[in-house]
Amino acid sequence: MKSQSSYSYGSTIDYADDLAKEILGRNAVYEDMLIRKLKSIGKEELIRIMKMKPIGKKIYAHISQSRWIACCDYCNGAGAVNLGGYFFCTTCLNFKNNNRSRPIVFPENYKDIETELMRRKFPKDRDWLIGEPIENLIIENIKFTSEGLCHE
Repeated sequence: MKSQSSYSYGSTIDYADDLAKEILGRNAVYEDMLIRKLKSIGKEELIRIMKMKPIGKKIYAHISQSRWIACCDYCNGAGAVNLGGYFFCTTCLNFKNNNRSRPIVFPENYKDIETELMRRKFPKDRDWLIGEPIENLIIENIKFTSEGLCHE
């Protein structure tokens, strides 16, 4: 088992399940990481609640350094997320949402966003902000190409 700090940037845009596999092993999924975290802080009673259908205000996903993440608007904690999944903040434990997971929203054009970002050589340069037009990524990629930071 690897420590969280050993998580390496991949050659793709990663989701929470990718992070789980890197940290916990090839059969791990996002939920396994959340369960491990809850157990480590003595909050096993929240596991059942966390697994319930997500409710409350939607959280919007964005890409930071080649990873799909979401930020908690209650405490500013952040975590990796999955397409079609849910968000559970491991910082505040979604306390203001009765410890229930929250729905996660991805942009409709998430594949196009990933395609544009994958043109960039370095994973740390692969960022997309909520609501950012894909045209911005294309313009940035032209600049990055002239600087040798994009694949040609």
